Amino acid sequence: MIPSAVVSMYTHASRLDPRTRTIRAFARVGCPVAHVQMQYEAPRQARNRLNARAALAAGVSIAREVGVNSVLLIEDDVLPASSLAGWLAHLAAREDRVVTLYCANRITVRTHPRDLRRWAIGNGRPPTSRVVTARALDTWWGAQALWIPLRIADGVLADERFLVRERGDGPWDVALRRHLLARGESLGMTVPNIVQHQPERNLIVPRKPRHHSLAFHECAPPPE
Repeated sequence: MIPSAVVSMYTHASRLDPRTRTIRAFARVGCPVAHVQMQYEAPRQARNRLNARAALAAGVSIAREVGVNSVLLIEDDVLPASSLAGWLAHLAAREDRVVTLYCANRITVRTHPRDLRRWAIGNGRPPTSRVVTARALDTWWGAQALWIPLRIADGVLADERFLVRERGDGPWDVALRRHLLARGESLGMTVPNIVQHQPERNLIVPRKPRHHSLAFHECAPPPE
């Protein structure tokens, strides 16, 4: 059975352990990683962006070969919900914008729906599964797991800002944010989040605080 999206990963050669955990976890939930884009150069933001773009390009090529219309682009240190395959089928049937499966922003009025905030802090019922428009796109960051329809992916691959070898528009997530804003696109977010971040150190900024999603649900069913 062909998954509803091609899963493509970008990673660094030094990150064998988290990469292995991620690949095994996605295989267990029926969404195997179809492509791994390896970076061997020293970690830098521009190099990371180029590596992510290459992973997206490979995912798009595979998607067209197997006849699916989207790519799930992931980092090498994430763990999926057991219901991921159902969510990907839902997104393929209902969405035509980039959807993040993970949100590292704090649970605030500005960024998250009220029922999701209440549940995440232990003061409410599990939220109804749905896809909402992520608020405050101009401050969004954290591209751990992004579902990208081919319509958007083609635009990203044609955008020269992703090819700049120096700092340019910054790391992958910031460049993507600016790309979406420039084109009047919104960013969807799964409620609850269905991908969680492993507690790995950031290669580029090792002292950067480790982040995770308070809104992750390991077995959240896809929307009906």
